Amino acid sequence: LWTGEESYHGSKCLIAWDQVCRSKKQGGLGIKHLQTQNTAPLVKMLHRLFTQPSPWASWISKEHQNYPLGSIDLGPHWRSLIALLPLLRKHTKMLPGDGRHINFWHDVWLDGQLSAKFQALYTHTVKLNCLLSSVLHEDFRCFFVPRITPTAQQQMMQLQYLLQNVTLSAEPDEIVCNLKTKNGLISSSELYRSEMATFETWPPWSAIWRSAAPPKSKIFCLADVQE
Repeated sequence: LWTGEESYHGSKCLIAWDQVCRSKKQGGLGIKHLQTQNTAPLVKMLHRLFTQPSPWASWISKEHQNYPLGSIDLGPHWRSLIALLPLLRKHTKMLPGDGRHINFWHDVWLDGQLSAKFQALYTHTVKLNCLLSSVLHEDFRCFFVPRITPTAQQQMMQLQYLLQNVTLSAEPDEIVCNLKTKNGLISSSELYRSEMATFETWPPWSAIWRSAAPPKSKIFCLADVQE
């Protein structure tokens, strides 16, 4: 990018790569962030497990019968895919049906992620990955160590009170996305824009990029202003 050659030294790089991949409004050059761009379709694949029946989805569901998604190791490729579950959860919410596909602690289904809201209680659980259906149908106390701290005990009472209002049905769980969808699936382009929109607008961008200066001059001006 900076030298036009196949090899280069770090001293030749005028702007850090993460900065380069931001939009021009955010102080970058608008070059695609390849890692984020490649991640978006993979998250879309995870979303497909909940929304579109397929032989692959059926196989994953069978392997995870009575276990939360990702709790069974199906190989290195699957581990790479499951590592993106937090990103999927960031943009989705689960609506309880039968509770057989909802991770009790980690999915967003009841006023946020329970592992974050009830941190003290979560540190005392013996089942980090458990299904909502299991928690509601079994003895709640069996999911925790015998002795818990007063703070955890207080949070347990609060959580039990909330669970009193939760009822399951025979219908399958439903996943709702807070991003624009296409044919019922997360839009990869929308997910990319959402992940790259975390940076604030850089005030000088308009003066640089809307000027009549040659592109090369604009880039060096950008690097000079950011130093």
